[in-house]
Amino acid sequence: MHWWTSPAEQELMTFLQQQAASKQLALNKAAIRGVPFQEYFTSLRQRIEQHTPPDFAQLSGHRVKPEYLQGLAFPHAKPEWDDWIPLGVQDTAKHQGQWFAVPVSVHAINWLWVNNALWRQMQAPVPDNWQELLAVLQQAKNNGWIGLAISGSNWEISVLFSVLAADVLGADHYRRILIERKTENGDKARLARIFARMRTLQAFIPDNYQQLSPVEAMALMQEGKALMKLQGTWANAALSNAGWQPGRDYECFHFPGTQAMPIFISDLLVSYAGSPASAEERAQLTELLISRDFQQGWSLRSGGIPARVDVEADSYNHCSRQVISDMRQSHMRGTVISFKYAQRQQIEQVMMAHFHTTQSNHDAASALLKVLTTELK
Repeated sequence: MHWWTSPAEQELMTFLQQQAASKQLALNKAAIRGVPFQEYFTSLRQRIEQHTPPDFAQLSGHRVKPEYLQGLAFPHAKPEWDDWIPLGVQDTAKHQGQWFAVPVSVHAINWLWVNNALWRQMQAPVPDNWQELLAVLQQAKNNGWIGLAISGSNWEISVLFSVLAADVLGADHYRRILIERKTENGDKARLARIFARMRTLQAFIPDNYQQLSPVEAMALMQEGKALMKLQGTWANAALSNAGWQPGRDYECFHFPGTQAMPIFISDLLVSYAGSPASAEERAQLTELLISRDFQQGWSLRSGGIPARVDVEADSYNHCSRQVISDMRQSHMRGTVISFKYAQRQQIEQVMMAHFHTTQSNHDAASALLKVLTTELK
């Protein structure tokens, strides 16, 4: 059961089926389409409650809730997993020190995907910080282009907030405030700065952004109507699948200010004990999913990077090699940031209320602090 339904993602599923078939395992795909995933998780929860769970189901490390983990068949993890998988990714796939999921790949969300034909016309340096980004966006606007393509989906607004938060707060404050929910004096001003930057960027986004889907927003960049698109590294696969080549048709930049702070999402697969698959079949598929060859083939097709750190990067395009190098160095420095929030829905409601209205930055910061200081149930 999965939500990989785009053309590039369908190629992923074909690859998975072929790899499983090589192990004499026949996979039936149950795809649930839709962003921001309510239909998928509703369907998964219903199947769990009705005691008809899928053999394997896709989860994302930032969207793991207790109701999706009922009746799991814990993978037979080997001690080597702790050596192969970086600690940050392990944290998304373990509970109380025990593996509950197989990490398949990792994506970073703090990347800008840039139309190279427009970029060459600008002859601008790659923006390294907030002020340089504004200068690039203003130059694009002066040329009659949309600077930053974005849709009005909760998902894309929360990604924008997160990358701006990483720049404004830095890794330590980001983790403390947004993930650990430990607040202190001065945090309201810090959060207000993030909302102020979101408001500033609204001068450079499509006028009809609320009517756009993420795919339509990406199309604005591809059609030469917008200079750049903020998107996770799966954009690398989508653009490549459309026949675009990095360096020729598009470029990939860190979102300025987040160069040493990759904000990551881990793709996980979990297995359910109450499903028809036998323990042997689960073990066979788990062994396949964690293997070096599978993780390389999967990540080459997904645009992400392998969850394992011992996969050679030579066969990846230059955008993926940048992401791999950045992620591995940042794991060693301890500056990777998980895209996981507690009370994600409530936090996204605050972001959307601010972005879609004229609410003040101060009031938005107050509303977000209220959510962050509310005791979790």
